[in-house]
Formats: sequence, C-alpha cells, structure tokens
Amino acid sequence: MSVPVETTRRPNVQRWMLAIGLLSVLPMLLFLVLVGRALVNQQQIALEVELQQQADFGAGELAREVRVVFATLDSLATSDAAIHADYAALHAHATRIVALSPRIGAITAIDAEGVRRFSTLAPFAVTLPPIVLGEFDKLALATGTRQISPLSTGSISGKKLVSFAVPVKVDNKTIMIVRVAMWTEAIGEIVYERPVPPTWIATVIDQNMIQIARSKDAARFVGLPPTEFTQSAILAGRTTPYAAVTSDGVAMTASIVRVAGTPWIVAVGAPATSMQAELWKAFQSTLWIGLICVALSLLGVWVVALKIRDEILRATDVSKSSNAPPL
Repeated sequence: MSVPVETTRRPNVQRWMLAIGLLSVLPMLLFLVLVGRALVNQQQIALEVELQQQADFGAGELAREVRVVFATLDSLATSDAAIHADYAALHAHATRIVALSPRIGAITAIDAEGVRRFSTLAPFAVTLPPIVLGEFDKLALATGTRQISPLSTGSISGKKLVSFAVPVKVDNKTIMIVRVAMWTEAIGEIVYERPVPPTWIATVIDQNMIQIARSKDAARFVGLPPTEFTQSAILAGRTTPYAAVTSDGVAMTASIVRVAGTPWIVAVGAPATSMQAELWKAFQSTLWIGLICVALSLLGVWVVALKIRDEILRATDVSKSSNAPPL
C-alpha cells in the first residue's frame, strides 16, 4: 500500500508582486501620458507663437521702412527746389538721396498735368517717354494725399516695384507729386531681415491681393495672387494662425499681420509636417522616459519578489523540518 506524499504548493510570489507593482506604476504611466499630451499642446502653442512673431517682425520692419521713405519724400517735397518747381535742382537733390538710400530704387517727379518731369534713372537732360498714370498717381494729384501703389512694372527700369507718392503743395494747391520706387527685392530684404527658417515661407501681399515679395521662389510667385486659404484669411481679418495649403500642395500653418500705415499684409507659413514632427519628437521623448521608468520599477519589483519568495520558502522549509516527527 502506497503512502500518499504530501505536496506543498509553492507560493507564486512573483506574480502577485508584479501585479501589485504594475498597479502601482499604471497611474504614473497615465500621468506621463497626460504630461506628454500637455507638452505637445504647449509645443504647438510655442510654434504658433514663433510663427506669429516672425510675421509681426516682418510687418514691423516694413512699416518702419515705409515711414522712413515717407519722411524722405516729405523733406524732398518741402525743399525750395520742389516749392519753386526747380526740376533741375530737385533732380540733383533726389539723385543724392537715391545714392545714399540702398533701398530706394528711383525718384520721379510728375507735374499737375500728369507729365513726368524727371526720373533719377536718367540724366535730367534726357527726354523721357510719356507716362501712363496709375490710379494711385491720379489719386495723389486729385486729393493731395500720400499714396502707396500696388505692384507694378517700371516703364524705364522694366523691374517689378511698388511706389510711394507725396504731393508738393504751394498755397494748399498740389503742383506736383514726387514718388519713390522700391524694387520688390528690397521689400524682401526688409521683411526677411530676421532670417526665415529654410522650410518656412514669408510673403508680402498688396491691396490687390498680389504677392510683391516672397522668401522662396520669388521669381516664380511675385506678381501672382496668394492661395485661396490666405486670401480668405485676409478677407476674414484672421488674427490667429490658420491651416493652409500652398500652390504646390504642401500643408501649412500660416499667420498674417497687417503692415501699419500701408494696405499690405505680411504672411508667414510653416509646413504642417515639420510642426507635427517637432510635436511628435517632444511626445516621444516624454513617452520613452515614462516607459523606462515603468520598466525599472517592474524590474525592481521582480528582484524584491524573488527575495521575498526565497525567504518564504526558507521559512516554510524550516517550519516543516521543525514539525517533522522524530525517527
């Protein structure tokens, strides 16, 4: 007759300890996920703020340069040569201004009858071809107020430019206008004085919804309207970043700012993919730190569980040997 052998069920301490350890670190893991999500949101806000700051900077620099141009024209319009319609002396004065102002392309004088009396692009004695007055020229002559033109092409230079006109008045009567031509390249230099990140696009848009400067592919896009997304944002008066798509089909996040004292807009856009990459990188960093902490915590629990199991087994063996019947 066989004698039944007493079997002792070994306690599975590791499982219980791992379960307890996992339950203890799950809240921490959830907290890290929430922290990561908050970090992503903060990073998104930071990127949008940087985008807005870039647009604000460009618009501010352009507004400052416009003020400088108008101040220069005011000094020219109130000079003795202008008031006495001494076009030869006025031409000489204007030529010196252009030589000292790298962002001024040319200065022109147009009399009350709409005749171009001189341009600094040509010697004073040279007879200039007739000029076709633009609407902003006519408005400056008719109202005697400062005017800023949309994008146009110079009849002498053949270059794309924008113009600023100031009336010359005698006894409150406009006798001529003096105007400054600024090449579109100079507009770009002003707006992008703070370097634009290589993947970003900054552009200046005139009152006719035409791009007059662009940080990338200017030769291709200057003279063309911006995307419908940007046009809609301008018409809606957006003051916060918005989603857009370039004419090449690249998804962007963009921001627009009006240039004070002008009818122009500065728009700056960053590819949505690059922004998402930055956000995902930030989230991954937080998530990896959390997973490493969880792994280390579970490893510590496992080591402690092994030691506890060994102590329990040792205590069980001692108890069994002390309770065994004597031989």
